[in-house]
Amino acid sequence: MFDNYVYVPAVRTTQYNLLAIKELYDNARNVVIPRLVIRGNTDDVRRFLKEWLGRPTFIEISTFQMDNECGTCSELNDPTNYFDTQLKFLLSLQQVNQDIIPVLNPPLNTKPRDLVQLYFKLIRSFEKVAIRVSTNLANHSQSMQSFQTLLNVIDDDEFKKLILIIDAGKIESINQVDFQAVDQLISIAQKNNFPLVVLSSTSYPSKRPDSGTSALHDCIDPYWQYNYINKLKAKGLRIIYGDYSATDPTSERLEFDFNPRPIPFATYLLDNTLEWILIRDGKGMEHIKFKVIANKIRNNPDYHGDSFCYANKTMEQIENGTRSPGNQAFWNKLKINQHISAMIHNHNNSLFSNIGLINSEDDVDEDI
Repeated sequence: MFDNYVYVPAVRTTQYNLLAIKELYDNARNVVIPRLVIRGNTDDVRRFLKEWLGRPTFIEISTFQMDNECGTCSELNDPTNYFDTQLKFLLSLQQVNQDIIPVLNPPLNTKPRDLVQLYFKLIRSFEKVAIRVSTNLANHSQSMQSFQTLLNVIDDDEFKKLILIIDAGKIESINQVDFQAVDQLISIAQKNNFPLVVLSSTSYPSKRPDSGTSALHDCIDPYWQYNYINKLKAKGLRIIYGDYSATDPTSERLEFDFNPRPIPFATYLLDNTLEWILIRDGKGMEHIKFKVIANKIRNNPDYHGDSFCYANKTMEQIENGTRSPGNQAFWNKLKINQHISAMIHNHNNSLFSNIGLINSEDDVDEDI
């Protein structure tokens, strides 16, 4: 079922974030499994799923601190009657698109009985169920405890229906990945014959350059993930790459605060490298500066070309004036669409194929 898929891009659900995935060209959409982290208006999610038929899609309820005040998250993470509201929501999405895969992502301090009962109902109702385990230092202990609780009740024949998502969260260096925790989880997946393991993290920076300047920032997520992926290929474990699509769910607000007014900002993952270029220009709400930013990206020697993806084609139109410059939310859509497209391009060009295999040493716990 998952043989052709190579990438799980996660996005917190907003209209523009979902449109970024919808606008992927076929070469990308045919090999990605979107991981929709639910928050905000769920009508946008339903519209997306109606048009994303025939392809698996992970559905996960956000537990990120940035979404704690979101009414949707509060309702769906309410444990009353064993997360009954969440279950009904997931079943309603299944009526829209039967290929969805619910992700068990319990909030911290969830009672074991509530979690187990929700698992029993999901495993009876869905063809596949995913379990997210955080290896982030702040969350790993409770996340692992919840996972162990589930392992104690899973029947042997149910493992073939399960997917494990190992999420390292926000990282700024390879040293921040808890490799001991990742190794333990992969060992459990191998022992119990999970049909798929998904790795995930985000090294997207929270800091932006000053207005009128640009900066380069390393995308380090593939370095630690493909170290595992490449070495485990020969051992029969299906394991694929995942990230947060050039976003940072630990610091990035999705309802833009126009007080102070945001300065135009864009991100672009350069061709055949693992570097983002970050560009900021103009004054608060000076949207016309997005034309300047589009020009700077298109004139970069590592630009992929205007026909590369929807985002690049749109930047061409913005620069030549055939469409409006857009606003910050729209340009977040462009960065997500371009990042996903570029990561697929890198995979197809074998940029990741030798990570972890060139050096005879197995040690990857050094800064990139």
